[in-house]
Amino acid sequence: MKEIIRIDTMESKNRLRIEFMIGNYCNYKCWYCGPYANGGDTRWHNDYNELVKNFKHLLDFYVSNGRNKFEVNLLGGEPTLWPDVAKFARELKANYNVKITVSSNASRTLRWWEKNVTAFDKVLFSYHHKEVTDINQYIDVLDLVYSKGIPINALVLIDPTAYEECVEAIEIMKQRSKHSWFISAMEVHPPQYTGNQRDIFKDHTKRRPPIWRVFKDEHENILKGKTKVTYDDGSKEKVNRNFFSVNDLNEFEGWMCNIGIENINIQKDGTITGTCGNLLYGEEKFYNLYDKDFTETFNPELVPTVCTKNKCWCQPEMLMTKWKL
Repeated sequence: MKEIIRIDTMESKNRLRIEFMIGNYCNYKCWYCGPYANGGDTRWHNDYNELVKNFKHLLDFYVSNGRNKFEVNLLGGEPTLWPDVAKFARELKANYNVKITVSSNASRTLRWWEKNVTAFDKVLFSYHHKEVTDINQYIDVLDLVYSKGIPINALVLIDPTAYEECVEAIEIMKQRSKHSWFISAMEVHPPQYTGNQRDIFKDHTKRRPPIWRVFKDEHENILKGKTKVTYDDGSKEKVNRNFFSVNDLNEFEGWMCNIGIENINIQKDGTITGTCGNLLYGEEKFYNLYDKDFTETFNPELVPTVCTKNKCWCQPEMLMTKWKL
């Protein structure tokens, strides 16, 4: 059987993706998120001006190193509970070539979304089965945001302990929504699915918008193509986004990876790392966005890093450039 020895991203060489975990304050307590993501012990940085100053220094550093196209994904907890989330997004967009995505459970009111939605370029709406989420409120929010021209995706978290309810929710969304936004079935981690349950993830997408809207919203992703893999016999193949997770090919321990060059993750305490928690920049220390002297000390060398993790669970990080040593 052929073995993959290299993965090449389809992203442009001047692009940096930043996952920014604002905090872990959330109004839901889903078991699969756990206390790290919803424990509520870290809300958000308490000095907004310092946060903006340090974040701008972070972006300026990457601009000076040829990375001047940014994708910032605001995560939580529930990031829309941060009173300054829309203000922060607008400030970044006013000063940088940046697209802001927010990941939300859609629990804020229609009035809140009406006021703030244009601060974001895309919204990923997580759905947590009916014991947690009011599905009618959820559908109303997504219909409103979609009608404003904002790309969205309903990410239905398939809870294996409530599997049938989650599958039913997908059908309810199809029937009751006014607009045909994306609906995707998403794994929770660690996976605890039966063989039959895993079949739902062979094609994550359960509904697509009309083709004209897909091209309008996703034309950049469509045009840049697919991630390329190289095998040990020299052959190459372009693969879908879920190729590695669906085929259990997400083990990269010991590989050299472009984490820190193509993607970074800012943890709830400000630590700059990968989603996996890997060290970056070839160094044996972590930088922290919230350090008082961040603007003086953050000036690392942009070099690839050896992966020290057994499994990669973040799809964007699976799709980054990496090679087997």
